[in-house]
Amino acid sequence: MDSIRESDALCQTVRRTKCQKCGCKLNTGGKMRYKFTSFHWLIAILVMVNSSNGSYHIQGILDDYYNSNSKVGNVAVKSVSISIQSHGSYLDIIEQAIINPHPQLSRNDVIDYWVEGSVSLPKNATIVQFTLTDSSETFSSRIFPVYKENYPIDSTLEDPLAIISIKGVNKTKTNYRVKIRKITLGGNYKIAFRYLVPNSGNAKAVYDLQVIADNSYSLPKIIEFNFKREDDGPSYILNLDSLNFQLNNNQSLQIPYKGDFRLLAVDDAVSKQHLTTFEEGTYKGRYLLFNTSIPDSVFIQLCKPIELVYLWRWNEPNCYVKKDNYSWLTRYGRDAVEQAEAINSMIMSVASTGNDLGLVHSIQYKEPKVFPLCKKGSGSFNELTNYLAQINEEYLLNSGYYYEDMIKPTNPGDTLRDSSRYEFLNSINLVKGLYSNGAGIMKHLIIVTCGPVKNSRDIITLEELESLISDITVSCEKSFWRDVNFTYVKNASLDKELISMSGFKVPQFRPSSLILQISNTEKTYSFPLSVDQNSFSIIAKSEGTWSPKLTWYGFDKSGAPFDTAHSVATVYQSEKDTGLVKLWAASSERISEKFEDNIEAQYGVISNNYDMRVYPSFSWNDTSMGYASVHDFAGVTNIFNNKAELRRPGFYCVVKNRVIQISLPDKDEIKCLKIFSLDGKQIAELDPSSFKKGSIYLIPLKEILSCKKSAMVLLIVEGKKGRWTQKVWIRN
Repeated sequence: MDSIRESDALCQTVRRTKCQKCGCKLNTGGKMRYKFTSFHWLIAILVMVNSSNGSYHIQGILDDYYNSNSKVGNVAVKSVSISIQSHGSYLDIIEQAIINPHPQLSRNDVIDYWVEGSVSLPKNATIVQFTLTDSSETFSSRIFPVYKENYPIDSTLEDPLAIISIKGVNKTKTNYRVKIRKITLGGNYKIAFRYLVPNSGNAKAVYDLQVIADNSYSLPKIIEFNFKREDDGPSYILNLDSLNFQLNNNQSLQIPYKGDFRLLAVDDAVSKQHLTTFEEGTYKGRYLLFNTSIPDSVFIQLCKPIELVYLWRWNEPNCYVKKDNYSWLTRYGRDAVEQAEAINSMIMSVASTGNDLGLVHSIQYKEPKVFPLCKKGSGSFNELTNYLAQINEEYLLNSGYYYEDMIKPTNPGDTLRDSSRYEFLNSINLVKGLYSNGAGIMKHLIIVTCGPVKNSRDIITLEELESLISDITVSCEKSFWRDVNFTYVKNASLDKELISMSGFKVPQFRPSSLILQISNTEKTYSFPLSVDQNSFSIIAKSEGTWSPKLTWYGFDKSGAPFDTAHSVATVYQSEKDTGLVKLWAASSERISEKFEDNIEAQYGVISNNYDMRVYPSFSWNDTSMGYASVHDFAGVTNIFNNKAELRRPGFYCVVKNRVIQISLPDKDEIKCLKIFSLDGKQIAELDPSSFKKGSIYLIPLKEILSCKKSAMVLLIVEGKKGRWTQKVWIRN
């Protein structure tokens, strides 16, 4: 442990030392890598060590893959604070944490320490700033092109202190890789992430958020939580472990540490447009973040009138619960609970179209429970849905008349008054009595049954059924009822093609698919949707003015036009909202009428081609934590060969077989090669021409060390087109 601290102290000394002869700033770099998950700092500290074949690996910006690493400790998260500000249809979040690298093993050959992990954010969220604070100074980040072909390198910069890059994107998450370098063991570091999260659902926003600074090693007990919203924006509810808390503006809470939490917007809007405009400059355009579900008003316009009645049959309900030393539900009881949920869900879906629904609940040996046709919002509708909602496991277990001792008819064998036959015909007559006499209205019956059926005799005739249901449509899949042949039921009802809806069969009273049209003065966009789709979102840019008017085109099962509806979105207008611009530029699903190249550099966002880096020269004195800017290259940028093709700039330096091998990018040549000890003293200044072998330089270690002790040294390489510093661990 002491040797690691001593090595790191030497690194700290070198950082503040300049070469006495040339005045160049000496660069260091060592590595402690902590692995997080979800930025979950699962945090493993790693060191670069000698490889098994006896060669010595060194560290450079681009050649981490040469290093052999091993775990030497963990990182403790000492404190976390989260500040959230709502902006219309997105959140602006700053999370700050103090972390403490905690060593567990000691090594004498440490080159560098770093902390590495990953940040998992909701899809289309984007990190817009990262700051790192050590014991004395705060450093900010900038946007850089990643190290690969066709992208530049600024040779005036030292090694980065931190790098944040895209790791991958899936259907629900954007994952970032985070690397914090040049870590001092035992020291405290303050890290801060600023990121934007768009509403990717319907207008009633639900944000599922995770704490970035999270690990399994050491966490604080409390999170400092701060919330602020705009005066004309929606209010929010904080959900923690199923507990809801209404958030006031400028509210501060001390909440128990938890890895995730949820924010829910309290908003009456069904379709919402968040708009901002830039009339000139880099961001010139009109930006839109649009969120919607399919409004009830649209379904009311699109759907044909229908009266839908459920006939729900419970056969032998005494079989739903078994009673011994304790009571439990049988599979029939579980079926009844599941059917209640499915029927209630279907009723809610059909009610949203403005149509009428009813229910006849036939329980064997009991008088049916009848709910007349009703519309959503009425008292009768509330009674119907509440009745279905109460039928759960607890309800069945506490309803004693479902047990074995329930009363049965005294003469169930009488064919004229047989309970099953009588109850079916009585229930059908009750159903028929619910329908209206209105013309042009579809009338449909769904029969759902539960429980066992024994000794069915099929004594209800087709003629009897035709006299009752020949003028309605019926669906009765998987139905069983003593003395009832459901093939007769289907044959007796209207012969009409049925479609599936929420697991049930109904006539085509609503479209099977939709096209939503959103337009501006330049273009109209059309988006295919499912009628069961409960959320839809886009983020777009245009030169034209966006219209709040929405057009919905319905299509039937065959794809033929069904009907057309119109609605109007609620508009939220923000003034020159750069956050909305950043979200548009960072989204892989962004929409624009014009192709824009190199969007990441123009708008300053992280992508597969651009990452975010912190360098020692990026000192940060602003407490507002604004957006990271795109770096303005001051040193070597794109390097061209004779064919004017871009090539990858790269500096290669490695120790093999007691020889330092160096190659420079684009056939550059070394003008000056100096070697320093870690206390800043110059060891040697070599004539590079004597070591050049073709395009590489081979320098034997005997040219560097005059003593027999092993040591870490610093190479300063001056080329014609750039300058590089590199630490090398060598042994005699």
